[in-house]
Amino acid sequence: MIQAICWVLIHSLWQGAVLAVAAGCALAGTRRSAAAVRYRLLGGLLLLFLAACGLTFLYELYLAGEMGGTGASGNTAAADALAAGSGMLRRYCEANAGWIVCAWFVVAAVKAVRMAGGWGYVHAISRHGHTEAPEQWVRLVERWAGQLQIRRRVRLLESRLVQAPMVVGHLKPVIFIPLGLITQLPPDEIESVLLHELAHIRRHDYLVNLMQQ
Repeated sequence: MIQAICWVLIHSLWQGAVLAVAAGCALAGTRRSAAAVRYRLLGGLLLLFLAACGLTFLYELYLAGEMGGTGASGNTAAADALAAGSGMLRRYCEANAGWIVCAWFVVAAVKAVRMAGGWGYVHAISRHGHTEAPEQWVRLVERWAGQLQIRRRVRLLESRLVQAPMVVGHLKPVIFIPLGLITQLPPDEIESVLLHELAHIRRHDYLVNLMQQ
């Protein structure tokens, strides 16, 4: 199992690099396309990366050992050198798989702690320091949510704990805006902000961002 996880990590480097190039090409080739098209392309590449990691894990866990001795004969000198180099890399990784996975686990643990801090912040702003937004804006958000075919109830709250507008929650989404922002900006700018946040809810961005993390 440790060996399989180690090789997933090693192969994810070149797989991620290939998909990063593909993402760059997708962005360059769709500059005039709708934002939804680019969003779906990048989301598809993310899922493709996850699928590649999963397939690599299954291959290393069940098939790599059975196919390890099926090398071709009559190779050229360059191919022999490449095979020797890959053999050295494989032996090194197999000998140090535990340390490689341990290093990855430490980094993942640090990321997990940062995520926990983010969840703590979300929990704090969801429980304290917020008030209901003015009724006219609440009704406007409800009407726009219906037009965007958002079937979940969307709440609009003002919070003294946020520095910028944000959406929290997937099943029960809440739009938090900084306290006093509504009175500081012209109505058309507030409308743009609220539509932007509703678009995040419409695209399930909160859930997608959680999966990315």
